[in-house]
Amino acid sequence: MKKNKISFLVIACFLFWTACSEPEAPLILNHGKIHNDIHQRSIGKLAFFQEYIPVDQLTEKDFIETAILGEDKRLFMRIFLEHTQTHYLQELAPELKPNQLCKKGNWQLTFYLDGKQIYQENINPGAGGCAYRNEQTIIGVPLAFGEEMEHWGEFVWLKMLKRGKGEKILATGKHDMKIEIRPYINVDEVKVGKIVAQGTINLKKDIIDVSPAAIVYQAIQSTDDWMVSEAVFDKEKIVALNKKIAQRDFKKVTSIVVIKEGELLLEEYFNHTNRNTLHDTRSVGKSFASTLAGIAIAEGHLTDEQMTLGQIFDVKKYQNYDERKADIQLKDLMMMSSILAASDNDMKSAGQEEKMYPTDNWMQFGLDLPIDEAKVKQAVFDYSSVSSVLVGGAVHQLVPNGLEKYLLEKVFEPLGIEDYRFQYTPQKVLNTAGSIQLNSLDLAKYGQLYKNQGQWNGQQIIAKNWVKKTLSPLVPNGQTDSDGYGYFFWHKTYEVDGKIYPCAYASGNGGNKLIIFENLPIVIVITATAYGKPYGHFQADQIVQDYLLPAVL
Repeated sequence: MKKNKISFLVIACFLFWTACSEPEAPLILNHGKIHNDIHQRSIGKLAFFQEYIPVDQLTEKDFIETAILGEDKRLFMRIFLEHTQTHYLQELAPELKPNQLCKKGNWQLTFYLDGKQIYQENINPGAGGCAYRNEQTIIGVPLAFGEEMEHWGEFVWLKMLKRGKGEKILATGKHDMKIEIRPYINVDEVKVGKIVAQGTINLKKDIIDVSPAAIVYQAIQSTDDWMVSEAVFDKEKIVALNKKIAQRDFKKVTSIVVIKEGELLLEEYFNHTNRNTLHDTRSVGKSFASTLAGIAIAEGHLTDEQMTLGQIFDVKKYQNYDERKADIQLKDLMMMSSILAASDNDMKSAGQEEKMYPTDNWMQFGLDLPIDEAKVKQAVFDYSSVSSVLVGGAVHQLVPNGLEKYLLEKVFEPLGIEDYRFQYTPQKVLNTAGSIQLNSLDLAKYGQLYKNQGQWNGQQIIAKNWVKKTLSPLVPNGQTDSDGYGYFFWHKTYEVDGKIYPCAYASGNGGNKLIIFENLPIVIVITATAYGKPYGHFQADQIVQDYLLPAVL
């Protein structure tokens, strides 16, 4: 790690209000104080800066009114308040103490471009340490930042650009951006307070010049497995897409492949990759656990997806034994709807994935987990890497020669996949939490296998009924960009020219997608390395919605 990156992470941790540490002791409400003359004159103001400047060195000459946006450009804001956040939150919920206020509320940010509201978000209550929020009246927030940084300011900024379509508006010309900040709290219902700070800045995008040769759609050649399609597509749409990638409006995209009618229609590579590159598509690999479970059921190694943990493992020898844990079915795990206390979206969850990876036995970690009583009362979708590890471990235990050889024999060999890279659990079992690495054309084979109802070259590799179950939206997942979840596959719809196109898809951190359309003869692969960045999935959807589907339809 570079020295300057460390320094910026330190700034993020200690000065930019991330939750680096959180004291457990109850806090006494602090109304805050005014630090200096600049603070006094700036109360209620949201000021902008292009570099981080410590508060004690800040002058009003450092405030900027215009900024250039670009990949290597930075933009910070400082919020000058009269009181602390907990003061404002208590005005909305006077019955709550400071620690309770922090768990129930935070800031609401509203973005305007040229006077029109384009995006609003209530920042997650978990963003920011409560002690900090109960003390500070000058708050620094990074928005656009050159280095990798996981801060709520950067996340909401990128959501404004992608989800709020701010990127399209800012693509050309100059624009006035206004941000309003209000406190909000959610106790039975969401209450939003008055504006406590606001500010306006004029923005212009730094356009990267690219040569026509760098953005033309890429010529492709047939392979032993793929014939090149002669279908017509809108080449100008693909050139426009390639330009967006070259200008880094779509960041860290590494490949795009489109299969139509079982033939190779588009094959595009970016950022120093080619058709031999093995892509780490992260949680796309979870879907293989479902594939192998289905094949194992068809071959009689598993009775069905109603098999329980208690039927497969000696659950009594693990911690937190409970008959209800023994009754968890494989399908509950594959639908991310089990009653285990495991949630990747909650850092405090006992089964959060980052707590599993450092352990020396991931299966034991999962089987040791307690029951979540809230899930017993109402089964809910809750994304969990532990679930895919448990399913993979179950298949590994019941099939001959273990999980890896089963995958190679039953899937990779029939599909002609010879180049791959696996990750393993500490017990040297194939890691079904993700990171099975393939090249893009081989990943497309896996998608086309499902498009073919489980057949490949006349061989029924996956049972048709299993394909149907797997790709169906069996449970609602509460995600704004998805309308259901099957057996380790997501489900959603795209809309083009007023027509709806449903699809199932495997999805991985960074914006990696394997998309199988229901009513179109199309499979799409997108690989990217935007790991941990909120724009990864948004930009993948934009690529499909605004470029690929219009081009191939």
